[in-house]
Amino acid sequence: MTRFGMIVAYAVALTACNHDSRSASGGVASAAASSPPPPVAAPAAPAKPFEGEIVVTVKDESATHAPSSITFDVKGDKVRYGGATSNVHTIANVAGQFAYAVNDSRRVFANFDTNSPPTKAPAAPEAKVTKTGRSEKVAGLPCDDWSIDDGTEKVDVCAAKGIAFFDLAKAPRSGDAEPTWAAAMTREKAFPLRIVAHDKAGKEEYRAEATKADARAVADSVFEVPAAFNHGDLTADMRTASLP
Repeated sequence: MTRFGMIVAYAVALTACNHDSRSASGGVASAAASSPPPPVAAPAAPAKPFEGEIVVTVKDESATHAPSSITFDVKGDKVRYGGATSNVHTIANVAGQFAYAVNDSRRVFANFDTNSPPTKAPAAPEAKVTKTGRSEKVAGLPCDDWSIDDGTEKVDVCAAKGIAFFDLAKAPRSGDAEPTWAAAMTREKAFPLRIVAHDKAGKEEYRAEATKADARAVADSVFEVPAAFNHGDLTADMRTASLP
């Protein structure tokens, strides 16, 4: 082969090589462009508020005549509870700020406004809540250790945030319907899975602890007063319906 022929053959080979290289790189680029983007993890769904039944067992150390156990039904901002041997149960709408005491056997109810009137000073000062930073589990639910002190009574609780709570006082009246420690829990929207109450001298009055927490659907009718019931006085009945 002449020198001229060798030069022509080399040029042809070089051109073909460059063409193949461009085709190969173009193929990779095309494949990359057509590949789907990597999947992005969906954000975690927010935890649903607790809905279901919580059973609390009570140990009375000071003859306060608290019920031996109390069953709470909770759904959103609604709470219904009743003592094991009481004829009366309580229904509360925490967001709506009203509550009912209901006696099914007598077909009677009493209603209470749980919000203090804006033009009237609270009947009792708000209790001081101290959050210790310690956490644990009671009845399978996470809770935080708090101390609540109203000057006459100190209550240590393990508070489950996001679970509505309400506790009608022994002698409730509109604007002052709960004991001060319970009103603090209601404001915090936290359920006391364990309660240890002491008097001003430090003597234990009673303790209560959740022994069962059953997450399940609760019908709206559970939180309603039957239309056929009449308004009446349930003061005597309520003394054995709630925690002290």
